[in-house]
Amino acid sequence: MHEAGYECITSIDNSATAIEQMKAAHCEMEWHCMDATAMSFRDRHFDVVIEKGLVDCLLCMEAKDLESTKFLKEVVRVLALEGLFFCISFSQSRGWRFQDLELRVLEMQPLPAGRAGLNFLYVCQKHGEDILDRWPCVRRDLELGLSKEEYRLLDQPAAAWGAAAEAAPGDVVEVAEAFESGDAAATLLPAGLRGIVKFRDEDGDALIRFPRLEGVDSVDRFVLQGDIARLRLRTTM
Repeated sequence: MHEAGYECITSIDNSATAIEQMKAAHCEMEWHCMDATAMSFRDRHFDVVIEKGLVDCLLCMEAKDLESTKFLKEVVRVLALEGLFFCISFSQSRGWRFQDLELRVLEMQPLPAGRAGLNFLYVCQKHGEDILDRWPCVRRDLELGLSKEEYRLLDQPAAAWGAAAEAAPGDVVEVAEAFESGDAAATLLPAGLRGIVKFRDEDGDALIRFPRLEGVDSVDRFVLQGDIARLRLRTTM
């Protein structure tokens, strides 16, 4: 690309050894040792971002959704509005990840990859930055393993409400009467807050996930059997 006339190129890698080798081999270009999921470049710094295989690697990690989204959020942050993002991947099913983060997929092209068969080139365009404002909540949800399906479940209307004494894992409950949950670090659970029952022990105590609890690091709350009466169980339509 540099030899073709694209002289303003910045390249990064998280390996200091690789960066030093590339600096020595191509001093005419700019090289930085940097974590792609936490770049130090200013907002809207680049017109184009290119990656090959990094999304694939991140999606092989244990925390794959968190790590891949951290990277794509950074792509959105450092790209100029309407800037282009080129992703080269072995998968044909990456498009939905980009579109969820305001990277509109303009086209996808197969690329010959020798013995590996085919890679796929995604050409995407940034069309918004809403993810940057939502990032604290999005990151929290990813760290806690919250899904869109859980939010959809919480938003379903109720046909009726009943006593939560028989609530089982997967049921949606709502706080009927505000109360404090926890001991050393008690948290006020306000009336109307909905959560999903994740676990109940033999004593009837419940682990409940409250995805929309503001200002709290963890949304998982252990509610003792004595406080279950302060909740009500939803019956869906």
